[in-house]
Order: sequence, then structure tokens, then C-alpha cells
Amino acid sequence: MLYYAPGITSDDYDPSQDFEVFRKRSEACILAPAKALAESEDTGLAVLALATLLVQPVGFLSAVLLDTKRKNNEQEFVDGFCSICPAVPGSVDPKIEGKKTYKVLRNGLYHEGFIKHGLVIRSQEVPVLVLSGVICVEPKRFLGAVESAFFAICDQIQKDPAARIRFSERMQSSHQRPDLVNLVKVEDLTSASSLSPSASSALTATPPDKATQNSIRVRYDAV
Repeated sequence: MLYYAPGITSDDYDPSQDFEVFRKRSEACILAPAKALAESEDTGLAVLALATLLVQPVGFLSAVLLDTKRKNNEQEFVDGFCSICPAVPGSVDPKIEGKKTYKVLRNGLYHEGFIKHGLVIRSQEVPVLVLSGVICVEPKRFLGAVESAFFAICDQIQKDPAARIRFSERMQSSHQRPDLVNLVKVEDLTSASSLSPSASSALTATPPDKATQNSIRVRYDAV
């Protein structure tokens, strides 16, 4: 059985489910593992890294909901940060901290595998605050803020048919339709023989042309 997201098989899927696939994937592959990690000691950086994955998507979803023009990566990240942390103690404008966070957190994690100078992880009562110009983040509280903002905006889009259509159209225009994403269940990678011929070729072969992209079906499971 092939899956696009938990509970959505290749037999069930159609483009009208793009938003549902995105939401279920985000919940199962990012939020659930992050919350599980948060229960353990000394996992702050890992929790923060996973939570950060959804900051820009929250900004993207905001644009979808408000029907505004899609922005660049940094602008979407800042919009997402402001939705997640509308008030940042020690700062006069969360947008300023959003831009800084994009550089020292997002770029640090994705380009260097660590946070950059200007941001620290510390124990505190709020997700984010600024002390002497340094951005201070409490990972578990930040994860909670990300989750709340993500669910709030997803719930609004779920209730708005026009917004769901816009979501699907924007995902298609950016080549991020679910049927273009190749993900496999971890245990399926234990040996080449465990993959079906179609799945194996999809993982190793040259990307197909547009005429055949929609026929690709690669096993997906969030667990």
C-alpha cells in the first residue's frame, strides 16, 4: 500500500486533499517527533530545529489565508515568526527579531548545523525574549507556540474552501504537490530488495519529465 500521508493512500488521493496531506505530514513528521523529544533531557537543540521547520510554512499559510502575494523565504519566515511570537519581551518590534532569527537560527541550522552567534538557548518563562541584543529561546515553549500558531491557521484554512484551493494552486505553482515528494518508510530502506521496482527507480533514477511525474508513487509513512 502506498501512502501520501497517514491515512491517505495513493488510491484515495486526489488534488483536493493537498492541504490535508500537508497538515497530516507536518503533524506526524515534525510536531509529533518534536514533542516526543521534548520529554527527554538535553534535547533543546533538536526540539528547536524541528520546531523551526514550521516557522516559514506558518508564514506561507498566512499568505494563503489572507490571499496575499507569496513572498520570498525570509519574508515568509518573518511573517511566520510574528504569527508565532506576536510579542517579544525586550523588543519593540517582533519583525526585527524575526529577521535576526532568520539569520542566526534558520540559516545557522540549515547551513552550519547549529545556531549562530546572536542566539542562545536558555531556560525562561516565554518562548522568545531579547536580552542585551541577544535573542533567547526556550525550545519547548517555542515548540508550543509554533504548534498553537500552526493549528490555529490550519483550522481557519480548513474551514475556508477558497483558501484550500489557493493552497493547492500555490503548491502546484512551486512544484511542491504531494505526488512530487519522494519519502519512504525507514524500514523499507534496509535492503534494495525491500523496495518495489517503481519505488526503487523513483529514488535512484533521473527525475522523470513532467508528463510522467504524476504517476510516481513512492511509499510514505510518518512513523
